[in-house]
Amino acid sequence: MAFVLFALATIGLTNILVHGRILDVIKIGSMSVREWLNTISFIQEVLECYECTGFWAGLLVGTFFWWPHWWLFPLYAFAGSVLAQTYTDVMYLLRSKVEFELPEENNAEESAEG
Repeated sequence: MAFVLFALATIGLTNILVHGRILDVIKIGSMSVREWLNTISFIQEVLECYECTGFWAGLLVGTFFWWPHWWLFPLYAFAGSVLAQTYTDVMYLLRSKVEFELPEENNAEESAEG
């Protein structure tokens, strides 16, 4: 059960960091959190990559779940990287299949009229 929660938390944190609007809404001074993070080139590059963000998310989430086993933290980071990238690949695959299977509303109306 703990691994499932770890996996979901890592994937969720990765999605929030890469795509979450919350980072655009929360302000630090006159800049949003995302704008502030993007001023640091390393963080900007990390936030553009699911594997990289998943690595850091896995490391962070792993510290919450298994603090007494600190020597395993790098393994949690690597697991987070794989989990985040696998989730992204599966979601892109599913979205690509749905796009080909479902017709657009305009095309369906035109074919019904024609």
